Amino acid sequence: MKSVLVIEDNRNYRDTLSKKLSGLGINVITSENGVDGLQKISTNNDIDLILLDILLPIMDGKEFIYELQGKMKSKIPIIILTNLDKSSYLSELPAELDYMVKADVSIDEVADKVKEYLT
Repeated sequence: MKSVLVIEDNRNYRDTLSKKLSGLGINVITSENGVDGLQKISTNNDIDLILLDILLPIMDGKEFIYELQGKMKSKIPIIILTNLDKSSYLSELPAELDYMVKADVSIDEVADKVKEYLT
């Protein structure tokens, strides 16, 4: 079974997305901030994909990416899910990251993107 880590501080969005992905037979691990997300990665070696919000409490998504890819040298693919446009804040992120604006896509479209990554 494939596993996805959802790092999202909006409980309703996180729960709705988790329910949708679980219904597709995907193991969903959730976190509401970057620090907790890094801890979950360090204790779960089977995470296949990360869905990451950028504006998070404690440690934001940008800092999370630098910790994960820089210090931890992780190659787990990341899809950024945010309501930010591609501003200068996001332009500093690695170019290979996939990017979806939550306000512009449905939960079904996010699930379809996840399926693409996991197949």
